[in-house]
Amino acid sequence: MPGPLAFLRHVVPGVAGSLSVLAVIGIGSSILAAAGLSFLGLGPTEPTPEWGLMLAGGRNVLAQAWWVAVFPGAAITLTVLSATVIGRTLRARAEGRTT
Repeated sequence: MPGPLAFLRHVVPGVAGSLSVLAVIGIGSSILAAAGLSFLGLGPTEPTPEWGLMLAGGRNVLAQAWWVAVFPGAAITLTVLSATVIGRTLRARAEGRTT
């Protein structure tokens, strides 16, 4: 009967690559969910620096100061896109593809 270390030796190496890829791809979803909830007022309260709160505060002054909402939105977009590109690159490498 194999010991408990047999699980670590046989299963973990096969799962580690996929798990890391899923974790990186999940970062973008988590960022969007957190920003969306705080934009709706269901996240942290006002003194907390949160991208969703910055967007919510910036929508009221969009005509006078557009940059208050545009820069947090751009930061969310760039961060999520970067995490997605990194995740897809890791997945392609894990599957043995070069592109």
